[in-house]
This record gives sequence, C-alpha cells and structure tokens, in this order.
Amino acid sequence: MNETICLENTLEAFSAYLNEKGRKHSTIQRYAYDIKDFFKWLEVNEILFHIKSWSELSEADYQTYFSELEEKRKYSQKTRHRIWVVLKKLHMFLGIVSPLDGINNSLIPDQSLSDKDFITEAEENLLKQTILSTKGLTERQAKYRPLIMDRNACIINLVVNYGLSLQELVSLNMSHIQFARNSLMVPGENGATRSVSLTMEDTQQLYKYYTTIPEPVRPRQHTDNPLFVAFDFNRRTYRWVYEKDAPKALSEVAIQKMIRLEVKRAELTRRISAQQMRNTFILRLIKQGVTEKDLVSRMGFKTKISLKRYYQYLQ
Repeated sequence: MNETICLENTLEAFSAYLNEKGRKHSTIQRYAYDIKDFFKWLEVNEILFHIKSWSELSEADYQTYFSELEEKRKYSQKTRHRIWVVLKKLHMFLGIVSPLDGINNSLIPDQSLSDKDFITEAEENLLKQTILSTKGLTERQAKYRPLIMDRNACIINLVVNYGLSLQELVSLNMSHIQFARNSLMVPGENGATRSVSLTMEDTQQLYKYYTTIPEPVRPRQHTDNPLFVAFDFNRRTYRWVYEKDAPKALSEVAIQKMIRLEVKRAELTRRISAQQMRNTFILRLIKQGVTEKDLVSRMGFKTKISLKRYYQYLQ
C-alpha cells in the first residue's frame, strides 16, 4: 500500500482542527469513526494501492461506497447523509476539490415532520412508568435494576422535559450540575453553554442516581468526570477507567440502546428515539407561545432556521 496517505496523521490533524473550532469530543469521535470506516473500505477494495493522496479519489469511488452503505449495510438516508457531511468537511480541511457534490442530492434526507416524528402523551407516560419498574425483567436483571433505574429515568427526563440531545447528554460532566441551585449548564456544539432550570423533583432524582453509584467509582463533584456513567452488567457496578482515573462515560450508542430496550419493555407498538422526544418538547414550547428568539436560545440552536420545519408541521 502507498504510504502517502497516513490515516493516523490525517485524523490527528483533523481532530485538532475540529477541537479548535469548538466541536465537542463526542462529535470528533464520531467524525473519526466515519472516516476510519471509509478508509477501511478503501483498503478492502484495494483502492489505496492505486492512489497517492485523498485528492485522487473519484466521484465513482465515493458513489460505490455510498451504494454499498445503502444496499449492503442498509444504512438509512439520514445516516448516509451524515457520513457525506463528515467526508465533505474532511475535504474542506484538506483543501481539495470534493467529488461529493455530484452525489449530494440523493443523500439529503427529507426534513419535513409528520406525526410519527413525535411521541404521544400516553407513550411518554408509559415509558416513564416502565423505567421505574421491573416489568419484563428476569430475576437476575431485576436484582441490579435499582442501580441503573434512576440513571435511565434521569436521561429520559432530560430529553422529554428539557429537550436535551444525545450529544448534549454525553457531554455533561459534574462541573455542569449544581444540585443546590436546581441548575444544569448544557454545553453546546459551538462551545457556548446554556443554563437549564430543573424542577426540584428532577434534581432530587439526579442526586439519587448520583448517590446510588458506589463511592469508589462515583464521579467527583465540580470536576470534568462524566455525569452519566456506563454500567458493567457482568460485575454489576459502574465502570471505571483506570488510565484516566475517572468513571467511564456513557456513550451515545449506549443511550440509544438503553432507550430501545426500555421502549421494548414498555411494549410500545413502534420504535421511539431520543430525537422524537426532543421534537415533542420543541413542539410543546411552540404551542405554549414561546417566541422564536427564546426557542433558539433554549434549544441551543444556531439560528431560527432549525425551527422552520416545526412551524410547517403545525400549519
């Protein structure tokens, strides 16, 4: 293989660039994952043997890759578009002409909203009730359920009651929560933060979850230790990363899996995601008469354009 393209060097430089731009660690990790996957595909298909730089990849190469994502891996249009955006940003960083523009139109997902993009009040209530129960669990699962019950409930509450995104959830650390003030500082994509006022009940549940974690592996207050910690189901305790001397942060993928399992346990008739819960929260604020300016600030949006599809849905 030609050594002109060094994935490690490219990722290191690109990650540093994204970090300077204020991108969150979870976002940078996701970008790196997508680029590594594409690079592996280039290796498997022996395309790397015939090129010396990223700029030599053709539109046909990318078209073949995205066709495989669609036809073999069955990736959704939304996921394929996300990967397109990542590779496009890599091209911009490298300062090369991007061959991706030619395949852009077929990858732009339909942004319009329909009823299926929201959850009903009945679905929300059933999900919240199920999370705090042992419904559908085996005897073994029910034994350790109290250790993660409040953690899972807090995550759902922050999405449903406050509209946090998955990226925001995994970026929360102990310096962001102020139990005494019922306050949560939410870091945004652009490096800015916004303050969220919690109800006393939700703060108490967060604190209950926090104190449920055994003290030796408990996140330290007022530090960058993660607020939401991964659980080791084999050892039946929360996970600790010795190299970092800190608890292991719960990942976006783990939260998505948790939501899927809780939805299944609640015996809801369809799949429900964090995005649908967040959509529902935004819609409720609009119906309550919250102004566009306040909505943009409250949701951490960059512009009011992000709200357009919600207003269109209500028309």
